[in-house]
Amino acid sequence: MNDNATVPPRDDGAEADVRETDAPSVLDDMSDTADRDLDDPGDLSDWQLAIADIRAGMARHALVLYIGWDAIRESHQRTLFGPLWRTLSVATFVLGVGLLFGQILQIRAVAFLPYLATGYLAWLLIVGTISEASGTFLRQKNLILSSNIPYSVYVFENVARNLISFLFGVPVVAGTLLWYGAPGLGMVLMSIAGLLIIAVNGFSASIFLGIVSLRYRDVRETIRAIMRFVFFLTPIIWQPEMLSGRAYLAQLNPFTHFIALVRDPLLGTSPSLVSWAVCLAITAAGLAAALTVFAKMRHRIPFWL
Repeated sequence: MNDNATVPPRDDGAEADVRETDAPSVLDDMSDTADRDLDDPGDLSDWQLAIADIRAGMARHALVLYIGWDAIRESHQRTLFGPLWRTLSVATFVLGVGLLFGQILQIRAVAFLPYLATGYLAWLLIVGTISEASGTFLRQKNLILSSNIPYSVYVFENVARNLISFLFGVPVVAGTLLWYGAPGLGMVLMSIAGLLIIAVNGFSASIFLGIVSLRYRDVRETIRAIMRFVFFLTPIIWQPEMLSGRAYLAQLNPFTHFIALVRDPLLGTSPSLVSWAVCLAITAAGLAAALTVFAKMRHRIPFWL
């Protein structure tokens, strides 16, 4: 679409059409300084406007959580168990695949189930955030064109929604770990640090893929197709040791390292320095790319919707 095309104005008097009667106080949660920068940019550079947008989005954390939770609730509307279906889905997969593959691979369930549960839940967070990142702005087209909510709110919402969904699978992992042997507090905190790194990468992916997908709509389906294939290349339902002398091949997959940051501490071992180095390097590069795209292309988002 031509960048000079007429775009419906963003109504400065309305925050959002997100069930305002249900959450009036949420819609008022904002950062005054950042909002003033966005409403009256003056001589601010693209980078300064991008940072102001992100600050304003962070200040609206209550709105982010509300939109994220509302999306999850609506996806299970009129079902018997509601969002608990997410817990049941994870439990069914872990028990079904765990017991089946445990028999096929001759691995004791007490050792394989925790490995599978922790890896699978970490994978769901990764694949959910990345697959839905391409629709970060497309899903919220009506809000973007009719409100003055900072664009970063939709980015944070994608990450928050997948983190909330992740929490519904935690009871399944906790159950398998109690059977296997609960990790110490230090290991749990290390695993949480891994989750934070995944969340930061989800933030970067939501910005980068969200904007790129506006311009090139095939990216969305391409990402989903690739992630389905990558699942089988990532040690989730299999272990690198099963590759005999080719276990090193699993290390060439970056998702192996991200999952290791979450899974290894819960299983009582510290992630390797290689895994930390790979994940931190990807995180830094991803943030740099995302912020650059956001600064340069942020003003084009309404034109490409």
